[in-house]
Amino acid sequence: MPCIVVNANNPLLSAFRLPNALPNLRHITWSDFVHQSQLGVLKKIIRLIPLDEGNNPLKSLRLNLNWARAPEILEILSIDQLGAGLTTLHIYCDQYSRLEDFAVNVLNICRNLVDFSYTSPFQKAALESLPPSIQYLQLLLVADDWGATAVDLVRILRLKQLPYLCFVKLHTRTGTEFETPDLLSFCDEFSIETSTDISLNATSYMTLTFPAAP
Repeated sequence: MPCIVVNANNPLLSAFRLPNALPNLRHITWSDFVHQSQLGVLKKIIRLIPLDEGNNPLKSLRLNLNWARAPEILEILSIDQLGAGLTTLHIYCDQYSRLEDFAVNVLNICRNLVDFSYTSPFQKAALESLPPSIQYLQLLLVADDWGATAVDLVRILRLKQLPYLCFVKLHTRTGTEFETPDLLSFCDEFSIETSTDISLNATSYMTLTFPAAP
């Protein structure tokens, strides 16, 4: 069984019968909000994976998260160094939420991420915790939380000299104008390609493609 996709609102979830072990499980997608009653099932699944140090088969975890469950998620990521073996981690929130230090703590546990998506307000302090392995990054940019502009974020990412970073997707729920002259000028100077789009729910997106490291 290489993949498990769970609809956490399924009334039969508590009766879900698990095998005795999941030695080949590589991907978990939790497709609805993680509430207290569902965390027990998620922990059971995690504990059926042989998480031997340096031999963790689970590489990808995607969670729709109820923010009240954030401490438990950190606990799960710490089980037998689960987080250290992940290369893909996507965290989606159930509502607009500020959660101090959560992203920093997640990134300090998950030090080998290649693909990280975090759709809650993201603060500058968390950028310092991005692992050097990161290639794909998706963040929610909210001016009130960020306290800076998109060009500040891009400048910080470039100064960190992340050697494998190639794709960044920024989005906002507030209609922030991304394509400012300062940002376009900065990206042009360092050969960073940009594109923007607006979704059906009026969310603005900007994608940044970084040049390959020499």
